[in-house]
Amino acid sequence: MKDNPGENPDRTGEIIVVLDKLAEGYARKDLAGILACYSATPRAYGSGPDEVAESRSDLESAIRRDLAQAGKISVTFSGCQVSVRGDVAWMMGICQFRVVVNRSLQVLDGRMSAVFVREGGKWLIAQSHFAMPSGDQGTGESYPGSA
Repeated sequence: MKDNPGENPDRTGEIIVVLDKLAEGYARKDLAGILACYSATPRAYGSGPDEVAESRSDLESAIRRDLAQAGKISVTFSGCQVSVRGDVAWMMGICQFRVVVNRSLQVLDGRMSAVFVREGGKWLIAQSHFAMPSGDQGTGESYPGSA
């Protein structure tokens, strides 16, 4: 994690705890545990073309589908950079999903960004975005085939 001027390191650690709880929820396939990491009015993008959650109900449906379509799920975060200002925090980092689908291991190497709010003394995810880099776009290219 990178230091940011005026940032409270204890608060940064509190954000990492939420990410750890999110990962634990996926590992246990615990819908309630995953949803407990999110605010009452979350917004989220996943990597699939239809993975857009504009409400808690949308998010719950998306997570139910995630859990139903995989046998085993492991989520890890690395290289997280967190900034905290008052009751708002934001992060970016590497997020890897390892899932077993139809008895085959799939590894989704992605990036995640999120905005957190502190409500009732708890940090919750208000917005999140998981994306995977385009396989068609090479290093040094702003667009596929541009370099």
